[in-house]
Amino acid sequence: MLRNAQQAQLLWRAKSENAKALAEKMAEMTQEQEFELGLRRKQRNRDAWKSLVRSVSTWVATLVRHSQNAVSAGYLYCPCGQQHLEGTLMEDRSFRAIRNTWEALGLLEVAPDCFIVQTFEGAETGKRRYASRYRATPKLLKLTANHGITAETFSEHFYDDAKDKNILRLRATSKRAGPHKDKGKVMSFRRTLKTRKLESQLQELNTYFSEQRFGGIPAPQLQRIFNNGDDPTFNWDMGGRFYAVGPGNYQSLKSAQRRTITINGEPSCEIDISASHLTLVHGLLKEPLDLSCDPYEIQGVPRLLVKKALVTMIGTGKPLERWPRGAKTEFSEETGRKLPNLTGKQVSEIVLKRFPCLDRMTSAALDWSKLQYIEAEALVCAMLCLKSQLDVPALPVHDSLIVPVSAAEACEKEMKRAFESMCGLSPRLKRKLGSLLQ
Repeated sequence: MLRNAQQAQLLWRAKSENAKALAEKMAEMTQEQEFELGLRRKQRNRDAWKSLVRSVSTWVATLVRHSQNAVSAGYLYCPCGQQHLEGTLMEDRSFRAIRNTWEALGLLEVAPDCFIVQTFEGAETGKRRYASRYRATPKLLKLTANHGITAETFSEHFYDDAKDKNILRLRATSKRAGPHKDKGKVMSFRRTLKTRKLESQLQELNTYFSEQRFGGIPAPQLQRIFNNGDDPTFNWDMGGRFYAVGPGNYQSLKSAQRRTITINGEPSCEIDISASHLTLVHGLLKEPLDLSCDPYEIQGVPRLLVKKALVTMIGTGKPLERWPRGAKTEFSEETGRKLPNLTGKQVSEIVLKRFPCLDRMTSAALDWSKLQYIEAEALVCAMLCLKSQLDVPALPVHDSLIVPVSAAEACEKEMKRAFESMCGLSPRLKRKLGSLLQ
């Protein structure tokens, strides 16, 4: 239940008088409780008070909205620290004030952060930290309902600030903490002609999606996250994948669940690019690639291991020395068999023999972040063409698009055209039909 909690976006602003009055009232309750607990001795100044009211407003909105997330029982998570709150409507000082007082007021339920031990074959392999989880108590939901604010009336009282800004996010380079990779810190950035173009594309798509009818999911709201913003060569060309935001968003669903989505009353299908990054590497390096068959099929090596080796090698930019942590468990869970007597290094050598151009990625300044960017640019090109020329909404899932089934052929045509314009190769596509058609 706690693992299913989704991250708070904290981009909601009050628009109704009821919501504004509630935010003021709850900010007063927060400050009074601080005095009661001895956490504060004097009133906030004007700017600090406005910050607290704004933070309280977006936090209440977020808790009410996530209260309908059944798979997490209403829980959400929100990493602490101003570096993680950059680009939101919440300030770290206000968040600490809320957390320090709302539990005592009976408004907030908190599941503290913790480390969960991970094991393999009875041996401890490491620990993973889970951030604190939060959810609204019945007392808080009753208080908001007394102001006419419920999950059902939510849109009457709050609007999403991300529709106008913050739809672009920039993160610093990820850092490793033992066996795990921590997300890079959120960075502020100066707006330029390039960022305005990126924002304009997102605003166009988000507005278009708000005019469509989607079954099984809330109206999609997209955000693009770019990576390696602290890299000296960064020029909005690293990462840049599309992410759906908000609880219950379609990207948070498993593949089988996404197949139940309907678009304007019609069943959907998902068009997936097979071996997307491998295709991009070959196209950009002007190397031929036979896509008439599955590139992950190599005689003598299970397909899953070929894919694992390729994904890891492209991600790290170097051959494997050993299987990454969890590879044995993943193989057993997916196949029901033990990992064959093949080391990561052996499979890596076999893969390099089949695809020798992987050895040239570093010298060509290609890595996962550049490949993700090019892939995302191909998808946005196809999405905008489908919208403007055929009035077809297409929802991105990293290396695939979800469209109404009647538009599947047109979508495949646009995806191939866009991909080929980016790297010179036409990709191998796989069509996954929605469950309503199976």
